[in-house]
Amino acid sequence: DWERHTTILKLQPIRVSHLCKRSALLQRGNALSAMGKDKEAIETYEQVFPLLEDEPRCARVDWERHSLHVNIGNSHSRGGDYDTASKQYEIAEKLGQEHVE
Repeated sequence: DWERHTTILKLQPIRVSHLCKRSALLQRGNALSAMGKDKEAIETYEQVFPLLEDEPRCARVDWERHSLHVNIGNSHSRGGDYDTASKQYEIAEKLGQEHVE
């Protein structure tokens, strides 16, 4: 039942909670984008960044950051703001490039 479920969730470490929230926000942003609500999608994607601040750098967290920047760039591109989109793609590319340098 729901009450038992919410009680159990309170026992989970905050990092597990943040991971679930980050995933949900990413999927919400994707859904908003698919509906053509790119401004709302960008706002949703941007809510994830503060949740990543204290995370140690690793492949999963870099993938999340990369995905967010690419998705934000795609949303700006669909809105015709190619300069802002390009900046987001450059940030995403830099994340990957740092691993091979």
